[in-house]
Amino acid sequence: MTNAGIEKKDVRQSESRTKKNILLVGTDPERTELITKICEEVGLTVFHFPVLENLKIDRDFGIVYSELDVSQFETLARMFSKSKRSPSFILGLDNPDTKAIVKAVRLGAYDCIDINETSPKEIKETLRHIKENWELDLLQDNLETERFNKIQGDLDWNSFRKDLIRKDLQTKSAYLISNIRTSLSQGSGFGALVSAIGLIRKKAKQNGNHYEVPATLIDLLVSNAETANRIIEIFNEMDYFIHNAQIKEEYSISQIHNLFKKEIQNVYELARFKKLHIKICEDKYVSSRAAVGIHEESFKKAVEELLLNAIKFSEAETTIYVLFTLKKRKLLISVLNSPKIEGGSKKGIPNEESEFVFQPFARLTKYVHEDIPTLDYGLGLPLVEKIVSNHEGKIATFNVTSFLDEEEETMVLMEMDLPISQKV
Repeated sequence: MTNAGIEKKDVRQSESRTKKNILLVGTDPERTELITKICEEVGLTVFHFPVLENLKIDRDFGIVYSELDVSQFETLARMFSKSKRSPSFILGLDNPDTKAIVKAVRLGAYDCIDINETSPKEIKETLRHIKENWELDLLQDNLETERFNKIQGDLDWNSFRKDLIRKDLQTKSAYLISNIRTSLSQGSGFGALVSAIGLIRKKAKQNGNHYEVPATLIDLLVSNAETANRIIEIFNEMDYFIHNAQIKEEYSISQIHNLFKKEIQNVYELARFKKLHIKICEDKYVSSRAAVGIHEESFKKAVEELLLNAIKFSEAETTIYVLFTLKKRKLLISVLNSPKIEGGSKKGIPNEESEFVFQPFARLTKYVHEDIPTLDYGLGLPLVEKIVSNHEGKIATFNVTSFLDEEEETMVLMEMDLPISQKV
C-alpha cells in the first residue's frame, strides 16, 4: 500500500472512530448512567461533561446529547461551529413546549426529546438510526476511495501528472459536496423541513379521519417550505441568467451610483441592527460620457446580494465602503468590509479560496445567520457572478490591508469590473 493509501486509510479510520463518539452534556448521574448503557448497546463510545461551562472540545464527536435549556443549547451549538465536522445534536428537554422545540430545531438540533416521556427504547432507536446512516456514508466513502485507487493504478504517468494538476480542484469538489450536505441538513430549508415533518408525526393527534397538529408546527413547515422554494427559485434565476441574454440599456456612471445609493437605503435598517455603517463615495461622474450596459432588474439583485454579503460577514461597529473607480475602458465598483472571525476561520478570505467562493454551495464557515435575509446556502455570490458575467464583466475578491484607523487592518474586497462605452 502506498503512503497516500495509508494516509487515506488512517483518515477513514479516524472518521469511523469520530462517528462512534458521543458526548453527553448536562445530564445528571442517573440519566448519565441510563444513556451510557443505551450507547454501549448501540456501540458508541461515551464522553461526559456534567456542566456546560467545563466543556473542553479536544476531539470530534459524531453525536452530542445534551439536557440543557434552549439558551444553553445555543451556546453548545456555537462551540461546535468551529469543528471540522458538525455532530448530530439531540436535545433532551423537561416538558418542552412547541416553541422551545421549534427554536432548538432552528439552532441545529437533529431531534428533541421529552426526557419525561421518551422511553429508553425510543432513545436507542434514534441513536441507532444516526449511527446506521453514518455507517452507510462511510461505506460509500470507502467504495469511492477503492474505485479511485483502482483508476489510479490503471493510469499511465502522463495521466498521473494531469491528476496532480487537478488535485486542488478535486479537493475543492469534495469540500463543495460536504458544504452541500451541510447546507441541506442545517438551518432553514430542506433539513428543517424534514425535521418539521418528523415533529408533526410525533405531535399529531388523530381525531377520526383528521389529525390535530399544533399551529406552530404548521407555521414552521410553511416557513421552511417557502425557504426551500426560494432555493429552487435562485437556481432558476441562475439558469435563466446563464442561458438567456438580458436586454440592457445604457446607464451613465452617475445612474449606477444612484442605483447603489437606493440599494444601500434598502438595507439601511438591517445594517443599523448589526451596528454597521455603509458609506458610498461621492458621485464625481456627473459630466462623464462613460456608459455601461445595464439590465436594471438583475443588476439591482447583484448589488443587493453584495451588500447583504458584506453585512453578514462584517465585524460589528465597523463601516462598509462602496467605491467607484473609472478607468479608460472599465468601471471598477469596490465593496469593502471588515470581516469577523467565526467558526475557527481565518480573518478574511484565504487566497486559495478567492475563486472558490463564487462556486455554488461554497461556504467558508458552517455558521448560520438567521438574522440576515439570505439562505446561507452559498448561492448569493454565485448568483452575483452569473449576473456580472451577463454584463460582460468580472467579479473578484481578495484581502486588502487598510490603515484607515492608523492601525493595520485586514479588509475583504469584492470588486466588479464592468466594460464601458462612450455615450454619443
